[in-house]
Amino acid sequence: MKEVPCQRFGRLGTEHSARSTPSRLESEAATIAFVKQAAPYVRTPNVIHEWFDQDRSFLIVERLGHTTLNDIWGSLSTLQRTLAVQTVAQYCQKLATNTSKMFSSVTGKCVGEPYLDDSGSELVGPWTSEQCRQALSTSSAPCPAMDEDFHFCHADLGPTNIMVAEDGTVEGIIDWESAGYYPNFWIATKPSVSPGLDLCPAPAGCEEWDWRKALKSELEGMGFPQLNMWFMEWLQMNEEKTTQK
Repeated sequence: MKEVPCQRFGRLGTEHSARSTPSRLESEAATIAFVKQAAPYVRTPNVIHEWFDQDRSFLIVERLGHTTLNDIWGSLSTLQRTLAVQTVAQYCQKLATNTSKMFSSVTGKCVGEPYLDDSGSELVGPWTSEQCRQALSTSSAPCPAMDEDFHFCHADLGPTNIMVAEDGTVEGIIDWESAGYYPNFWIATKPSVSPGLDLCPAPAGCEEWDWRKALKSELEGMGFPQLNMWFMEWLQMNEEKTTQK
């Protein structure tokens, strides 16, 4: 499954990095500003400059550090890994207390979540709860039960987006371009179904899915529903419809 194209130009010296995303997506700078205000306990990059050119936006940010969880997962102890998982899950739990009546970005635009898109646009929303139920239902895989509110989440918590100290202590989260208000069930379901959140490459003695499996389990323990069976059936039905066209 394709991911929404985001180009990372990489480091600008040792202290800054640059990236580019399609302008049809929410401004990542706007999302970072929202998180800094609504969730200051989550460390995010400081934005240096953002600009738009035709169909793309460009962003320069201060780097949060030089080590990702992906870099050192293989060297961490079981306890250190558990603490990292718990910290990120607690961030998710707190972020989810920010709600909206629309499945959308922080300013009401569509969000880039190709796993929930069946149109080929790689975008979803903005939708009301009723529009969401219709979009995420098929004859054999109706949309799961959901409340009227959508809950803020990062939606791309792979280990390369989690900055850590050398002992695995979580120091911040980067890459907020997919963040927005999602159905509550997606918070734990996404790490269950998305290989994009895998360790890459998997360290010796580890499976590539170890991180996302642990995060999914921790989120389930917090009460977030995990609906991978619904998702796989919904995905199969939509793939069959596409094939028949």
